[in-house]
Amino acid sequence: MRKWVDDLKECWYIILAGFAIAVFISILYCYFLRCCAGVVTWIILLTLMFGMYLGGWLSYDTARKYQDDADAATTAATASGGTADVSDYEWNRNWFYVGAGVTWFCALIFTCVVCCNYHKIALIIAIIKASGRFVNDNLLILLVPVINTIIALCLLIMWFVGVLYLYSVGTVTENTTYPWSNVAWEPFTEGAFYFNLFFGLWILAFMVSFNVFVIASATVIWFFQQGKGQEGGAKSKKNPCCTGFCWGLGWHMGSVAFGSFILAVIWAIQIIMAYIDRKMKNAQAANKCIACMFKCVHCCLACFERFIQFLNKQAYIQVALTNSSFCSSAWKAFVIILSHMIDFTMLS
Repeated sequence: MRKWVDDLKECWYIILAGFAIAVFISILYCYFLRCCAGVVTWIILLTLMFGMYLGGWLSYDTARKYQDDADAATTAATASGGTADVSDYEWNRNWFYVGAGVTWFCALIFTCVVCCNYHKIALIIAIIKASGRFVNDNLLILLVPVINTIIALCLLIMWFVGVLYLYSVGTVTENTTYPWSNVAWEPFTEGAFYFNLFFGLWILAFMVSFNVFVIASATVIWFFQQGKGQEGGAKSKKNPCCTGFCWGLGWHMGSVAFGSFILAVIWAIQIIMAYIDRKMKNAQAANKCIACMFKCVHCCLACFERFIQFLNKQAYIQVALTNSSFCSSAWKAFVIILSHMIDFTMLS
């Protein structure tokens, strides 16, 4: 710990300069998106399309070369009165023909998707430009993660003090193996200790969710502050970021807490499974089926965590939009996701 503090004293100005450079680059990137999102998007799509057709042509051309080599080998062998083994040439030729056909088929499907979703792509470009305008009009939004991180650190320090206090409550005996003592807890103290450990996960999940909610609320407030012309419309004097903090702290803290509780439960399950996984390393080394089972469980939990985070994000957007509870907002968000899966996929 002392070494970390000394390192911070030595390089604090480098960290501050890096933060300032990152903010400056972020602002430039938002201006770039605001001005060039459409051009960049269509260049990327057309480049992908051209690359797929070019890849198919290269595969087809390589197959033709293998065919020419096989024909040349057969002609040479016939001229000398023998036979040539061209099975390798034919095998490579066939697979390159297959590769060319598959690549061209995928390119054709991609072209049809782009053409059929032209209006959706235009809408997504408009959304990207609007996000750039939002950040440019509300530069304070760049400080929201920093402010939430500082608040989270303060809460975690208080939580850590509580953990140390609960750990020390009980009958203390000497530990000859580790530098800390053994503590015999009463059942109530043991339950409180483990609950406090879970509460630390809940604090982290709450600050992550609160950060998402503040940004979502600020975006909603900014959007409805715009006039008909969006760019040149009349602006409200209320600051969207400050209003988003007020909404989160004063009106929707329960929704944020409930969503973060679900996320904290998933994190707790992941930690428990990681602990069991570590304890069963020997069994996994002896039985590959057990190792495969644990990997599948970890993969399923990771996918479920990402799904919950995505659903929570959409639910917080609905909370900010409709001023409804978390459960009803989560259901609305789930229905919207199912109804606009293509739009969400393309936007992601």
